[in-house]
Amino acid sequence: KVTKEDKLKLVLLYSLRYERAGDMPLGALIQGLYEAGLGSDKVSLVNAVTQQAGASARRGDVFNNQSFLAKARSSVKRGFGGVTNVYTQHEPLLAAILDDTIRGRLRLEEYPVVHGTPPQSCREVVVFIAGGATYEESKCVAEINGYIAGTAQENSFTASARAASKMNGTRIILGGSTIHNSSSYLQEVSKKQTMMSTS
Repeated sequence: KVTKEDKLKLVLLYSLRYERAGDMPLGALIQGLYEAGLGSDKVSLVNAVTQQAGASARRGDVFNNQSFLAKARSSVKRGFGGVTNVYTQHEPLLAAILDDTIRGRLRLEEYPVVHGTPPQSCREVVVFIAGGATYEESKCVAEINGYIAGTAQENSFTASARAASKMNGTRIILGGSTIHNSSSYLQEVSKKQTMMSTS
């Protein structure tokens, strides 16, 4: 059985993934949430999350579909990955960032250096995510470090970063102000939305 909260999460993901598509039926999806019995406090999270985490508020190719190379890589993964579970195809953006960091290819336009020049290779990378990391990002870092058996696809950023990390002897340390799951993240967005409406 699909719960009301699961329906909300699906609409949230859909709205983030296809927000720039001109023919996105978001109005009908929002109406469906009301019909499913969700109140306006929950349904308003669709707009709040899009404002906070939408394309205009984020950097990078979160859904790995913006550049020609990303689209090609995605189709190679679909064609040759031997994926047994379609839900495990997604990788967090952190995987691509760490792959570029370990290989010395991080773009300075997006990730400027405070002083000096960026190192071409590093032994230790510390990542701190203000606002909170996710369990998926934690799993990705554990796979790159070799602490857990890799479940990443053969052509994935995680597998690539793991290979580079092993070759360079690089270790990743992940920190954050909290560890989020979808429910805790939506609670944070809801709190922020309440604070913004009362001020």
